[in-house]
Amino acid sequence: MIGKNAWWAPALALAAACAETTTGPGPGRDADGDETNDIAAETLDDADDARPDDAAPPETADDAGPSDVPADEADARDEGADAPCVPTGDTEACNGLDDNCDGTTDEGCACADGWVQEESNTTDLLFSIGGSGPDNVFIGGQSGLILKYDGARWSRTETGTTVPGINGIWAHSPTFAVAVGDGGWILRWDGSRWTRMTSDTTAQLMAVWGSGPDNIFATGSSSTIVRYDGSTWRRMVHGLTIAGIFGVWGASATDVFAVGMRGGIGRYDGTTWTAMDSGTTGHLTDVWGSSPSNVFAVGDLGTIRHYRGAGSWLLMSPGTLQYLTGIWGSGPDNVIVSAGGTTILRYDGGAWHQLPVPPGVSGAFRAVWGSSYTNVFVAGDSGIILHHCGRWWGW
Repeated sequence: MIGKNAWWAPALALAAACAETTTGPGPGRDADGDETNDIAAETLDDADDARPDDAAPPETADDAGPSDVPADEADARDEGADAPCVPTGDTEACNGLDDNCDGTTDEGCACADGWVQEESNTTDLLFSIGGSGPDNVFIGGQSGLILKYDGARWSRTETGTTVPGINGIWAHSPTFAVAVGDGGWILRWDGSRWTRMTSDTTAQLMAVWGSGPDNIFATGSSSTIVRYDGSTWRRMVHGLTIAGIFGVWGASATDVFAVGMRGGIGRYDGTTWTAMDSGTTGHLTDVWGSSPSNVFAVGDLGTIRHYRGAGSWLLMSPGTLQYLTGIWGSGPDNVIVSAGGTTILRYDGGAWHQLPVPPGVSGAFRAVWGSSYTNVFVAGDSGIILHHCGRWWGW
């Protein structure tokens, strides 16, 4: 995810008012501070309590139903993540597994229909995704974990830290990427290794986006925005009153959007941050757009707000009350949202649809990112990574 990821439940403690709200979980640790978010896939049973009081009639509506995933079907990959590979044949079965144990998944396979689960070789929680191309993708997770995809398989990189969460990743090229996390941690990838950068903050950093290697924004708790100018990270004095800023995305160096707690949205014009009226008091977790006049913000209780370049942010209804954790798109008619409850949504330019996921996959999806229409990744609980090559979205 560019930026994100998404938000962490402990950040709610930053504002006392948030203790009075009932929201879904974010893609991080739970409120008691451990690294297992035991409410990450929780759904809300009472629809009357689920939608914020200020919700307006939806812009569009698509009554997507839940996917039919057998509750008692175990994910064999999760159960055997640490076991040695046992070949099941000489050739790949094109199922997202390394069937012949040669270290590469699904080599020789044509593009499969729908989402395919990939071998991550971890059962850790995965929080963020970012990349610069189909063979240069990073996924951040708990305890300082960062995985790298080379176009064929995922491997663990050495980060030199066990920071509780790598919450956001942005990549400019194979030799320049930035990862942000708890305690103000910022890491830089040079093509072979990660190096810690001085961040000018100890805040919990939750998202990162840049227009280039000399103009990068990282956002987080305590209304933190830090900016990198190519040599130094500096905390910005911005005047926004968003206690936690969970997502950031820009159309250019002089047009950047940031979203967060209580429906907070800020917009940067290259000089000044200005608050925008989102029309909601629900927490917003991530933001993405195809242009300055087509921007989406997602958040708790199925909240999606759509900005068309002028006027207010309009309410869209995705047909779910799940907690929406991340958003990415390849264009205005192909927008993907990750969510709790093993939910993935797609906007086709006219309506939102819930996408089918592989049988046996469970838990919350916490991040989404793609390099193109034909190369999209979703990641989440228990080391789950799903890959879509753009063939058959499910309807």
